[in-house]
Amino acid sequence: MQLSNLSLAYLVLELKPLLEGSIIRKVQQLNPAGFKLKLQTRQGTKDLILMEDAFFVSNHSFPVNDKPSNFTLKLKKHILNKKILSLTQAGFERIVFIELEGFYIVLEMFHNGNTLLLDKDKIIIDVLK
Repeated sequence: MQLSNLSLAYLVLELKPLLEGSIIRKVQQLNPAGFKLKLQTRQGTKDLILMEDAFFVSNHSFPVNDKPSNFTLKLKKHILNKKILSLTQAGFERIVFIELEGFYIVLEMFHNGNTLLLDKDKIIIDVLK
């Protein structure tokens, strides 16, 4: 089930205080379209789960893929130990920007959406699919 634009807006507002200022300590692939970012937050260690049509914070232990994709390796190379500066929704669209130090992760939260890694000038470095 996809999140509505309004639900996504409230999710971003709710997670913003927790995620902003957090540092990405680990990047792991859960499945072909899902990732786990282990974060060091003000409230301790949290897992940010990025899926094809959802994202959430969890303390649940998800099994990780032993063989990461090229996109996962690119994420590890560029965003490890980076601070999350902001979490925003593009207007009222189902697109979320996670701004990091020098990079952006863009989540397209709609059917067959994509995950993108952008540089500081918003030029695409890599895409999930």
